Amino acid sequence: MEPMTVTLYIKTPKAYFPIDDSGFVIGSTRASPDISFQAMLELQQRMADIVMADSAVAGIGAILGGSTNRGQMFTA
Repeated sequence: MEPMTVTLYIKTPKAYFPIDDSGFVIGSTRASPDISFQAMLELQQRMADIVMADSAVAGIGAILGGSTNRGQMFTA
C-alpha cells in the first residue's frame, strides 16, 4: 500500500459519512430534449407509480423544472 494512501485514510475526517442509513434516496430523471412539459409530467408520474409500487417506499416527492426534460425524485 502506498504511504500517501495510508496518510490520506488516517487524516481524512470521518464525519463526512453518515453513521446509519437514513432511508432517503434522491434520483433524477431525464428525457429527450424536445419533450413537452406535459409529456415529461406524464413520464415522471409513471416513474413515481413504479417506485411507489415497492412496499419498502413510504412516500415520494417529485419536481420538474429548470429545464423541460429534467426532473428529480425523492423517496423515503
